Amino acid sequence: MGLIPFQLSKLDKLTMKPPPAELFETLFGYTGPRRWVGFYYQCGCLFVSAGEGVQAGNWQAWLTWHWSLEPDVISRYCFGYDDHSAKDMLVLDTKSRTLYAGKMRTAAEVLRQQAPLSQVPAGAETSREYLEKLKDDFNIRLLTMAPDEYRRHRDDLKSGLEKLENWIRERDGGSSDWSTL
Repeated sequence: MGLIPFQLSKLDKLTMKPPPAELFETLFGYTGPRRWVGFYYQCGCLFVSAGEGVQAGNWQAWLTWHWSLEPDVISRYCFGYDDHSAKDMLVLDTKSRTLYAGKMRTAAEVLRQQAPLSQVPAGAETSREYLEKLKDDFNIRLLTMAPDEYRRHRDDLKSGLEKLENWIRERDGGSSDWSTL
């Protein structure tokens, strides 16, 4: 029996299933090799962490996903939305396709344990200055794209969001009405 690299027991296991990887991780902005990855919304941006640092993700995909979360998940956890900073982090096991949730500090600590050589100091993931800089860097990257590259990025995002919305509709038995959001 293999050793678990860190204690998932510090996090709550959620019953809801995430979309497939090509929608969830790719659309949200995580393409790394780590098994466990966390997501939260702060400073008007989605942030993604696998323990070795934080990167800006796709906020449009996050808000689409956030609106589809089960009411008991929304009432129990605050992953961040609109002007509300995250108090909790959504953690995905990319291998088992299982979702977990936990307090920001605890989840960041758990994720760091899978990347023990991390150069990111503890607490940096939640530092407002650090997150604002990541958001600014992400926006600058978008603004400096060549027009063709930007159009491809925009079209890929639009297609991905439509696929995510369709996946949510299918999961919910066709009951999601996105026109009211």
